[in-house]
Amino acid sequence: MLASFRAGRVRRVRRARQRPEPRDAARVFLLISGGSSLLNGIVFTIAAVYYVTVARLDPLQLVLLGTTLEASYFLFEVPTGVFADTWSRRGSVIIGHFLAAAYFVVLGSFPIFGVMVLANVVSGLAYAFEEGALQAWLADEIGEERVGALYVRASQVGRILGLFGAVGGVALAATIGLGPTIVVAGLAQLGLALVLLIVMPEHGFRPAPRADGISRWRQMAATTRSGARAIRGRPLMLSILLAGALFGAFTEAFDRLWEAHVLTDIGLPPLSLPLLGDLPPIAWFAVFSVLAMPIELIVLEVVRRRVDMGNPQAIARVLLLVQAGLIVSVAAFGLAVGLALAMAAFFASGALRGVQHPLYDAWLNRGLEPSTRATVLSMAGQADAFGQFTGGPMLGGIGSTFGIRAALVAAAGFLLPTVLLYGRAVRHGGRVDDDEDVAIAE
Repeated sequence: MLASFRAGRVRRVRRARQRPEPRDAARVFLLISGGSSLLNGIVFTIAAVYYVTVARLDPLQLVLLGTTLEASYFLFEVPTGVFADTWSRRGSVIIGHFLAAAYFVVLGSFPIFGVMVLANVVSGLAYAFEEGALQAWLADEIGEERVGALYVRASQVGRILGLFGAVGGVALAATIGLGPTIVVAGLAQLGLALVLLIVMPEHGFRPAPRADGISRWRQMAATTRSGARAIRGRPLMLSILLAGALFGAFTEAFDRLWEAHVLTDIGLPPLSLPLLGDLPPIAWFAVFSVLAMPIELIVLEVVRRRVDMGNPQAIARVLLLVQAGLIVSVAAFGLAVGLALAMAAFFASGALRGVQHPLYDAWLNRGLEPSTRATVLSMAGQADAFGQFTGGPMLGGIGSTFGIRAALVAAAGFLLPTVLLYGRAVRHGGRVDDDEDVAIAE
């Protein structure tokens, strides 16, 4: 019996040490994407109303709140990316989820501008730990040739669960209030982090070898330098990062101001639904989410079926078209005077942004050195954050001085140079790892 117990224990240990099927990591990635979308749908559907009606923030404060988040993200992004490349990508992702839980709880508990600014510092750190590390972890576990299709599928799952989150968040807020709903989402985020501690694997991670006598801190510094060389040695990569910075400036203004634009510039009529009766204005945002979801899902499915995710030039061409479409739709949204036209433009911009993110991540991930993948992706995220916290206040100032409409049109203008930058990428075949680029020193 003892021999049988030992033999069974050896078999269990051997099975535990075997690398799981890639689909196991894919399922965890879908869990992370879906769970995060659900909780973000709860919080950020009601956050704008919470900021305006409970915390009483003005347009400049709304943008400064996001600017604080992005400045924090910018400062922490590369150090956390190096942490992921040197220590553990799985650990970095899980830490990010614990910090996100803390952010939600504090944000919903204290509707005070100063406290909310500090909470956004924590949120920036949470994003920094997860962004880059999650993409690098996934590429390690399933292979970079498979991540593109999974990114698109995860976006579809995220859209569906984000809708449930939006509707559930509105319903819960109408029952217990805006702040308590955000706190509940924070507690659920804590539960997700605990689940990831149990189910998230890490078998493909191979940190860069460390020479004898080299401290962990010196190894982290060397990883940072290697990541910087990977970007400097590829001129097209610099164009991609510049496009990311401009896109970041656009998203910062748009995401912080679109709800205020609908509430104050356009106005919302009374909403009454059968069985539910008269509903508060916040319910309109749940309606918008319900209407937007099928549009975004259809567009994502078309991209999944029609775009060759293994062809970087095809991806770059679609990204070019996305930028052009965003310029038109966002400008139309900012200038619209009627709710119908404004929402049509808003739905178009949402569908295009839904395509942008999975394609951009898949494109950027191709050809990166595995040992510095998270660091390079973090630097790309840093470019986006730089655009958000430098361009965001500028556009927020335009909104405070000339009105939110002017700020939204100016945000669309920030995307004009990205058309030229993506056009350059298309002409170069869309490859960020082109053999003509400067070799990276080992």
